[in-house]
Amino acid sequence: MEDAIYKVLWVDDDPNIVEGYRLAAGKRNIILLHALHWADAQVILEREFDELTAIILDANCKWDAKSSIYGEFLRDVLSQLNKRQGRADKYIPWYILSAGTMEKFDEVVGHAIDRERKEMEPEWGQTLYLKDQIKSAGKNNPLFDNIRKVGARRSNNIILYRHRSAFRYLGDGSYFSAEARHIMLKVLSAMYYPEENLGYTYAGNPIRKVIEYMFRGANKWGLLPNDFFDDLGNVNIWDSMQYLFGQNPNNIPIRFGNVGTKKDYSDYDSVLPVSCLNLFKGILNFLNVDSHTKPVEDNEPYTINVPAKDLFFGYAMQILYLISYLGNYIDSHQDVKANLTKATKLETGVKEARADDLLAKYKNFTGTICQDSLGNYHIDKCLLSYNGYHPVGKQATITKVDWNTKQSKDLYPLFAVYIDVLP
Repeated sequence: MEDAIYKVLWVDDDPNIVEGYRLAAGKRNIILLHALHWADAQVILEREFDELTAIILDANCKWDAKSSIYGEFLRDVLSQLNKRQGRADKYIPWYILSAGTMEKFDEVVGHAIDRERKEMEPEWGQTLYLKDQIKSAGKNNPLFDNIRKVGARRSNNIILYRHRSAFRYLGDGSYFSAEARHIMLKVLSAMYYPEENLGYTYAGNPIRKVIEYMFRGANKWGLLPNDFFDDLGNVNIWDSMQYLFGQNPNNIPIRFGNVGTKKDYSDYDSVLPVSCLNLFKGILNFLNVDSHTKPVEDNEPYTINVPAKDLFFGYAMQILYLISYLGNYIDSHQDVKANLTKATKLETGVKEARADDLLAKYKNFTGTICQDSLGNYHIDKCLLSYNGYHPVGKQATITKVDWNTKQSKDLYPLFAVYIDVLP
């Protein structure tokens, strides 16, 4: 894991001290997240909890911006830290780096390094490091070297390294939301390390939210027009999927780029690989995604049963591939205005001369639900929606019909908006 990244929270009231160590930390792929006092540290702790490799504490620091340095800092901070880690049932290695010159230093540190911390030293390494000790080590840095050694064994760091091609696009400053990063890390942690996630709920909505964050990221880069979002900012998941995969959306008369000639759509312009279209449909069907999602802040529960958890995790892995693919596409298509020009308006309907007759024929038409070799559901010449499962072989009556604007309109000129499946 030579190129793995390790995030370390460092609490010290003197920024010059932390800055003095950034070069040495950077050479070891350690990112230092500096907090001047514990109040700032708590904000970073909540935001980065799942990804922190270690915490470095000054023995003599401040509680917040208004307080002064005080000798009980370690005692109070470790009490808060233990409560936070206890709630998550996950513990972050912590270390003390100090000059060792404060009054009653040995007594203060002795109280801080309790029996439980001493018991963790075989796994976390020594607790106390003195600044003179670090300086005398020259190019070596025993604290940072130990943090790398410990970090390489921590489960979340292993996950982030193993799937770094996708996680590089997730998080603040990347293409897709930090919340999407948090969700995927939690899902993968539950998959790889179930013993560390005994209370994990196998819920589908988090994956749906990741998909939505992907589409919002595509929107920011002009790869998904605003037409796919309603006035409240909700994204039309199914139509967005069809647009990004080079299909003609069911409800929005815009497609991405040009139409090809091959029946398998392999030569059609698209953002996401057409070969993965049916894979993505399977994910959405499994998650029971509505055409228009609710806002991503919505937490309405949708829980899958435990026997289906392997399928759930399998789809999570496939989402990682699509995140990586979409991120790579954005890397090479940075011009937002140029991306927006790929949106092509679609012609709707067919010649008016035969329009009324054709619509009238299939209104209240009853036929058999079928699925062709390309995965299209249809009743006779009417295409059915991709949104949901259709019972192939069953009889159904088409109660509302409209023109098909998809590539398949030569095969299925009409689109069955609503059907009633017969018993």
